[in-house]
Amino acid sequence: MKAWKKLLAMLLCLVMLLSLVACGDDSSSDDDDDDDKPKETEAQLEEGDKDCAHVWKDWVVMKESTCTKSGTQRHTCDLCGREEEEKISYTGHMYVDGECEYCDKTQRACEHEKTKTILVEQQTCEKDGRENEICSDCYAIVDVSFLYATGHSYVYHEYQDPTCTEVGWYSYNTCENCDYSEFPENKQDALGHNYVAGVCTVCAEVKPGFETITVTGVEEKPYVAPDAAEKAVLDISALPAEVFTGTISERGQIDTHTFTAKNDGTYYIWISQRSDGLSVDLFVLDSAGTQLASQIHTGVMTLDATAGEVYTIMAEEDWSRGDYELRVAQDKPVQDITGYGTINDSLEHSKQINIYTYVPESAGTYRFELSGMTDVCRVKIEIFNADGKKLKSDTYASNGDGLTVDGVAAGEALTIYVEYEYYAESAYTLSIGSPKPVADVSGYTSVSDSVSFTNQTNCYTYVAPYDGNYHFMMSGMDSGEEVTLRIRNASGDALDSITYAENYDAMLVNNMVAGQTYTIEVAQLYDYTAYTVEIGTPSAPVEMKNDMAVVDQIDYNYQFKTYIFKVEEAGNYRVAISGMDYYSSVNMKIFDADGEEIDYDSSVYNNDGLTIFDAAPGSTYTIRVYESYYLPAYTISIQTVGE
Repeated sequence: MKAWKKLLAMLLCLVMLLSLVACGDDSSSDDDDDDDKPKETEAQLEEGDKDCAHVWKDWVVMKESTCTKSGTQRHTCDLCGREEEEKISYTGHMYVDGECEYCDKTQRACEHEKTKTILVEQQTCEKDGRENEICSDCYAIVDVSFLYATGHSYVYHEYQDPTCTEVGWYSYNTCENCDYSEFPENKQDALGHNYVAGVCTVCAEVKPGFETITVTGVEEKPYVAPDAAEKAVLDISALPAEVFTGTISERGQIDTHTFTAKNDGTYYIWISQRSDGLSVDLFVLDSAGTQLASQIHTGVMTLDATAGEVYTIMAEEDWSRGDYELRVAQDKPVQDITGYGTINDSLEHSKQINIYTYVPESAGTYRFELSGMTDVCRVKIEIFNADGKKLKSDTYASNGDGLTVDGVAAGEALTIYVEYEYYAESAYTLSIGSPKPVADVSGYTSVSDSVSFTNQTNCYTYVAPYDGNYHFMMSGMDSGEEVTLRIRNASGDALDSITYAENYDAMLVNNMVAGQTYTIEVAQLYDYTAYTVEIGTPSAPVEMKNDMAVVDQIDYNYQFKTYIFKVEEAGNYRVAISGMDYYSSVNMKIFDADGEEIDYDSSVYNNDGLTIFDAAPGSTYTIRVYESYYLPAYTISIQTVGE
């Protein structure tokens, strides 16, 4: 019986709970959708609208909000079609005399112990907004707060002049936070094109129907000379001498030394070292005691000896006391220095002559230069050809001096003499500067190379691709360095040159002929330097016809561009220049088929030009455009006068 009573009590409790749910209040889950979130549309997920500067249409309410339920609204971009949704906050109940003004809901007793703030309307730049404090239990409005308008945040826009195709406007402001704009109503209309010879004088747009050609600039093609191969160094030993030593300790002392000649020939006998102030006289006797040679006051004594003979050298005190070193030696053998770039050698007595033979690998200019000597040393250097003819000589040569031999033939042996002249007991270095191979730089726009020895001349052959004027300019040199730049024709005649050429020095060689070979020479002048020769070539002629425009440019000073105009119909034709910078101008000449100049203007500015009158069908005219002021880009066009 008790069990049934318990079961009945539980059923009564369940009925009461269900009644409360059925009667409900405004806090039920059906009424409270404050956490609802609008779903993203497919358009919001598309990748294509990421870079769009969206222009939004007005909001469209998709679901009205109520006192307890949020609504939604949607707007669409006018440009890309993207859609965005946002929530419209619910407002809460506004009770007046116990009845809600919005939904007729009857107010129930509530202490409003728990509240939350709801943004009902966001303030804008010009309109106030509002927040409601809502009871979390009964959704009654407990308090109202107003959000004041923020005012505009202005962004200034510069005025825009009208173009041929676009409108212009005066300066104006917009707001960065809203759609507010002061964009002027009195916009300036587009100007429209003003065509002269088919090209607009304002924007350089080519008239529809005109054939347009753009001439590409000269493609840079640099020639970089390979580094010269390092040549071997030859170290030549000192004279192979027999050495005797002695000490002079008393007046009239005579020391004797004997040696046996190994070879027939001339021997040199000298005091190589001695105490300060010591002077010794030398005498040579043969095995029979006959005096063969003598040298007074410590000079070099010469002896013509026979192999195997024994000779006696007498060293007699001449002045003072001290130690000495006596040497006996023959000349060094002749050294073949072919293929070497540096020879390290020495002179050890006042009658010594060092002799070298050298066979040049290639024809050209060679330099033989001395260095590494003591400051007081002076020598004589001489060079002879294979026939024994003296080509060059230099006496009293010191460090940095040497000989330059032009026109050396490949394979023709040279003989070089280095001879004692003044205080010449010294080591020295003989450096050989040999010409680089002649390089063919045809088709290149620049040549980069270097000079590394005195009087070096680098030569390059160049075949002109077109008739016309060619521009040669130096660059890439060390500051303050100078070279000589020279251009020769196929006959070897100098067409033009710059003797003291520095960076950016240039020359124009006129009337070079297509297909002919020219030589570019760069000669060392002051010190040694790397360099670049910039080669400016005339462009290939461009064929033109009526109703045609060519976009082109001048690449270097004194360059001229050539255009060939073939007349199809009789009439007068306007040849006009446009599209240049404001300060630029060009020279223009027109020649007939016989090469006679028919019109000329030395200062053609934008939209100027020349006119060909009474042109006959089939006739041909040559138009040449030269740089006049600056190096302009431009458009040249041709049209029948009157069109």
